[in-house]
This record gives sequence, C-alpha cells and structure tokens, in this order.
Amino acid sequence: MAWISELEESKEEAREAEREETAIRMLKDNMPISKIILYSRLPESRILELQQNLAEK
Repeated sequence: MAWISELEESKEEAREAEREETAIRMLKDNMPISKIILYSRLPESRILELQQNLAEK
C-alpha cells in the first residue's frame, strides 16, 4: 500500500511547511531564537537558514 506511505509523507511535508511559516512569522516579529525553536519545533539550524533568507530579501 504505497499510497498510504505517500499520504503520510505528504502530511509530514505539510506539517514542516506549517512549522516554517510559524518560524518566519516569529522571525519577522523579532522573537528570540529560543522561543522560535520551542514553538515551531524546528532545529536551530533551519531557523537560522530561514533568518538568513529573510535578510537577503
């Protein structure tokens, strides 16, 4: 049942996108990185990447 695996993968990708959107909003509000890690459940390295991407825009 490969479609179940694909569905689970799709759900995880959607959750990851939601976490990144949360982190981006928090970064734009100048929230501390420690809070962003806590609430987004993203690793610090990913948050720093998102922060760098925002700075380049």
